[in-house]
Amino acid sequence: MALQQTEKLHHLYTLYLFTKSDIKTVIFPQIVFAISSAFTGGFRAPDEIRDQGQGFAFAALAKAALWVWVTLLVENVANQRLPGSILEDSKNKPWRPFPSKRVTSREGQQYLLILLPCALVTGVLVGASRETNTFVALVWMYNDLDGANTSESRQ
Repeated sequence: MALQQTEKLHHLYTLYLFTKSDIKTVIFPQIVFAISSAFTGGFRAPDEIRDQGQGFAFAALAKAALWVWVTLLVENVANQRLPGSILEDSKNKPWRPFPSKRVTSREGQQYLLILLPCALVTGVLVGASRETNTFVALVWMYNDLDGANTSESRQ
């Protein structure tokens, strides 16, 4: 039983390490944006906001924070697993899961096989399925199709 608990904590800490350096630069700013959107109602009419009550804003914030973290996690695992990223991270951020050898390439692939459906389900549950599907497609194009390094000038 203690071994299972230790293994769960190991995986949770590993997931945290994937997004650790993005907490201040991505997660907090996006949550601030979500808070302002939740309290101002985003694109909803003022009457709709009043009818929802205060719990609505907290629920919207929780949904937004979950969505931001899950999608960021997918993007980070997909990006950090690439050989060039591992090499760069071994110099700049050696504590990350791949350069520290906390996670192997195979385990990274297993993480993605679990995280991608989780992200898609999260998108449906929070009402952001189109945004999530688009995000997943763009992450795939950027990382797996080498979209960031493709240009007409290289021909």
